[in-house]
Amino acid sequence: MAAAANGFVELLTFLIQRGANIDSRNFEGQTALHRACFYGELCTVKYLVKNTTLRLSTCDKKGNNCVHLAAMGLSVRCMRYIMKKAKDQSIFEQRNQ
Repeated sequence: MAAAANGFVELLTFLIQRGANIDSRNFEGQTALHRACFYGELCTVKYLVKNTTLRLSTCDKKGNNCVHLAAMGLSVRCMRYIMKKAKDQSIFEQRNQ
């Protein structure tokens, strides 16, 4: 998660290839994809969407999906990418707490 939040795609790739659990969550229920969206790490977001099973619509414990977290982190680039990439438009209708 730290590699994703800091934009270290090469390190993230290395860890995944060595068996790191990409589906793990932090105490808030957030995945590496959530953290990358919040911190505006667009290259990492693109990598995770393309190369893992993580989904943009997955919610954390508070009901925040990747769109919510990108907005909270003021990451316009990530928000634009998610808008283009989201296959299920209901992601924009999900409500958080």
